[in-house]
Amino acid sequence: MIRRVVVYVDGTVVARIREGSVATIDPPPGVHTVSARMDWVRSRPISIRTQHDHDTRVVISLNYRVFAQSFEFVLDVEPVSDRLADGAVV
Repeated sequence: MIRRVVVYVDGTVVARIREGSVATIDPPPGVHTVSARMDWVRSRPISIRTQHDHDTRVVISLNYRVFAQSFEFVLDVEPVSDRLADGAVV
């Protein structure tokens, strides 16, 4: 079973996505808080500014950090530009 990442905008669930998938969300223009959760793993919230007729894109990735005797999973939510380094549109 593939777990889904739950995406929040301003504390409200706006999408449930699987690995490699894309969700399109259309919040009103302004400043919004975006975060994500998968099982017990939560991202730190980030603030984004949306504008009318302009796409704002974020990438959610699951990473882990290794400590001396243990590790933790971390969901990262990051704003991205319209094009990645290899030219792919996100």
